[in-house]
Amino acid sequence: MGNIKTNRFNPTKRYDDKTTIVATNENEDVYLVEEYSPLTIVSDGTLWIIDSGASFHVTPHGDFLATNQCGEFGNFQMGNQGRSKIVEKGDVILTSNTGCKIILKDVRQVHDMRLNLISTGKLDDAGLENHFGEGKWKLIKGNLFMARRKKEGSLYVTQAKLCKEEVNVANVDMELWHRRLGHMSEKGLNILARNKSFLV
Repeated sequence: MGNIKTNRFNPTKRYDDKTTIVATNENEDVYLVEEYSPLTIVSDGTLWIIDSGASFHVTPHGDFLATNQCGEFGNFQMGNQGRSKIVEKGDVILTSNTGCKIILKDVRQVHDMRLNLISTGKLDDAGLENHFGEGKWKLIKGNLFMARRKKEGSLYVTQAKLCKEEVNVANVDMELWHRRLGHMSEKGLNILARNKSFLV
């Protein structure tokens, strides 16, 4: 009987097939392995993948939506050819790594999705410019750099924090706001206007 050679990674061999393997652990952290260099995608919502192939922005986190609409919004075609229902959509308000506030409109919530996706097409529709090159991604509006990040592996990703105070304000009952503002003095209205709490 001869020796049995198992399939092992050989660092001296050149692998022409560029494949990406997606795996998760018990904490539901997502790992992308490409060309034997792992990239950990933290599932806490701060990492967003810049996707030129996405038709719209996507998140698995329903609590990220500052405004939300529940209903039947069709299905989302996954990369593994599976389909998942879009359960709600709304706006997500982020603070980018440059400190700028970015409002993503009509973000779809998909439960089976594990990653946050930002659609470059939707950013373009909103009047923002995406620049890719030299291993970097930049989001520009006029002369302002809204966000930027280096390429990680084969992915362009950005770190962005959810504007929690914006989300909380958007979900407050409108009747409560009416009751609070219905009998407010002129001084109180001026204070709110100075703090940019509402448009005047």
